[in-house]
Amino acid sequence: MTNTNNLSARPNRARDKFSPPALGRALMREQAVRLLSHLIRDGVGSEAALARTAREFRFAASKSSLRRWDRAYALRGFSGLLEAKVGRVGRKPKI
Repeated sequence: MTNTNNLSARPNRARDKFSPPALGRALMREQAVRLLSHLIRDGVGSEAALARTAREFRFAASKSSLRRWDRAYALRGFSGLLEAKVGRVGRKPKI
């Protein structure tokens, strides 16, 4: 017989990775990557396309982030745009 209380205390890594905020960020990244690809296909130079795409979106999208997302999207598709971070990340709250 397993202890269900012990199982529920474990973090659900899959749930955290696919939470609504994480999916929303991945969808915005996909839009940015698609715009970047579209601009490059239309003959805009890659640096100009990166700069224009970075300006178009309200979220922080630097040229280096766009390059990284473009590469990840090309290799793994939409799942490449999901964050690999799981659980609480960053500075610990002061108590």
